[in-house]
Amino acid sequence: MAEIAELRRRVMELESADRCRRQVETDLRASEAQFRALIDATGEDIVLLLDSQFRALIVNERTARGFGLRPEEMVGHSLDEIAPGPVAERRREMALKVLSEGRSVRFEDERAGHWFDNNMCPVTGPDGKPQGVAVFARDITERKGIEQALSAAKEAAERANHAKSRFLAAANHDLRQPLQAMSMLIEALSYQGLNKHSRDILGDMRNTLAVMGTLLNALLDISKLDAGVIVPCPTTLAAVPFLERLRVQFRPLAADRGVRIRLFPRNVLIETDPALLERILHNLTSNAIRHTRRGRILIGCRIRNRYLRIEVWDAGEGIPVDALPRIFDEFYQVGHPARTRDQGLGLGLAIAKRLADLLGLRIGARSREGRGSMFFVEVPLALTRAPHPVRDTLAPEPATGAADTLVLLIEDDERVMSATARLLRLWGFRTLCAASAEAALMRLAESASTPDVALIDYRLPEGRTGVDLLAEIRQRFGLYLPAVLITGDTAAQRLRAVKASGYPVLHKPVAPEELRRALLEQCRTGPPP
Repeated sequence: MAEIAELRRRVMELESADRCRRQVETDLRASEAQFRALIDATGEDIVLLLDSQFRALIVNERTARGFGLRPEEMVGHSLDEIAPGPVAERRREMALKVLSEGRSVRFEDERAGHWFDNNMCPVTGPDGKPQGVAVFARDITERKGIEQALSAAKEAAERANHAKSRFLAAANHDLRQPLQAMSMLIEALSYQGLNKHSRDILGDMRNTLAVMGTLLNALLDISKLDAGVIVPCPTTLAAVPFLERLRVQFRPLAADRGVRIRLFPRNVLIETDPALLERILHNLTSNAIRHTRRGRILIGCRIRNRYLRIEVWDAGEGIPVDALPRIFDEFYQVGHPARTRDQGLGLGLAIAKRLADLLGLRIGARSREGRGSMFFVEVPLALTRAPHPVRDTLAPEPATGAADTLVLLIEDDERVMSATARLLRLWGFRTLCAASAEAALMRLAESASTPDVALIDYRLPEGRTGVDLLAEIRQRFGLYLPAVLITGDTAAQRLRAVKASGYPVLHKPVAPEELRRALLEQCRTGPPP
């Protein structure tokens, strides 16, 4: 009886253990189903768990479907059996890296016309060492297509922008050539005996040429800023004489328009680049005069913390509220959709803004329609009490004689060379003219006189430059020749090259008096060391 009782007890224990085993199996299957449902619900296209031998332990539904199989048909199979040769080789290489380094690896690759973003992570065991690799991958074909389309569109836009820049630079250069010749011819004509009527016509021609030069020089300023050849030179200067010079400069233009300029300065020292600040205020003031037909404009100063705020007030038509945010944009003119020529190109305020950004100055505007506008720039106050003297750029330098000074003139445009040579002779210079580098070298070899100074177009035929020619003259003749470069180029690369040459540069169309001063200054300076 005892044996039967023991047997019954053992049977009951086995039945209980079997029920527990079946319950555990049920729970495991439920847990696995929940885990698989979670994996299948992820946004990843591929979820794959590999052991240390790179055999599949877990495969999600989407991965198996991609191979035309069920997940259970892939479990237990190695990477080489699951994926095509090159794909398996790439993943085996990455999986080895994950196992050996114990860190995740992420990479993109293409297979069967689809791009995938792959992420492989180490799976650690109880000892903390990697025992497997979890592979997650997402199909990013659509995103790649968008990226490639955007990249192609960007490249096309950049090509179009470069083509536009080349066209504008070429057109700008070609326009400056005849304007340069016209400037020289007008100045030469002024030396003839003219009656009052002819002098008036000549004055109108000068004014017209000045307007054209102003439009082209605005483009030149933008090109210089784009090329990065404008380098600020901050110094300490007194605000009162600086602003007084500005008022003196604009007094004649304001009087012609029936406008008075009132100045309310502050007797303080400021720290900035005086030439660039003058250009900013020049643009703000000329803009104010253009928009004030009658009355007055005010140039006033306020001290705000450690800054001097210079304000330019006009009595113009004002700026609409919706236009105010665009007022510093390039080629934008309020109320002038056709960009009226006597109102400029809409670049003055844009140049002022970019110069202010270059100097680190705050610039802005306020306006009320029908009441006028106020533009301001804030300049830091100087910490020192010793102002640096600023040369009066408005006062002309005294002209010295040019008698018996021989100028080597090299210009490939026949009209510009003829007009420039005629004017140089009227000033008393002697000229040695050439249309190319080779012709200039021949003229120097044949000439019995050594030039005192050279006036050379930067861009010469056959891809040579004025700087190249000066170096060749030095090498061939041992002649260290003072020179002035003149150019009609506005391309950023050439502007940088011209500035790097170290020679003084004038941009076509050059004002005759500016050209004369530059040549005489080089004659006084002498040859470079």
